[in-house]
Amino acid sequence: MVAALVTAVLNYALGAMLGRQAVTSLAGSRINRISQWLSNRGVVAVATLRVLPVAPFIIVNLVAGAVHIRFRNYFWGSVIGMIPGTLAIAVFADSLLAVILDPNWTGAGILAGVTGAVVGGALVVRRWLRARAARSGDREATLG
Repeated sequence: MVAALVTAVLNYALGAMLGRQAVTSLAGSRINRISQWLSNRGVVAVATLRVLPVAPFIIVNLVAGAVHIRFRNYFWGSVIGMIPGTLAIAVFADSLLAVILDPNWTGAGILAGVTGAVVGGALVVRRWLRARAARSGDREATLG
């Protein structure tokens, strides 16, 4: 997680140095939707973008820097948003290694359960965000 945060911060700084025009040429048309959504929501927006795979990691970082999202909001949103994925990877990797080293039904069941929980959690969050956007009439809330 520390390495991902360092990469995120460096890409944020690069986006800030390059500016909006240069990042637009790199990121394409999605930058306008992402930047508008980020600027209106702060920490929650960044955390949501980290949890949901809406845009590539580097694009989110560059755009956040280029549109001058407050660094504090960007950093803490990134930390909060990366925690679930980092925990899932740690648990998933441990279960996967256990199943590979000592194949058994218990290990395979745990691995399947963890995988199901991660996928199910992502689907629940995605559905919740779409329902929230529909209630508020905010088409851009789900970036797409």
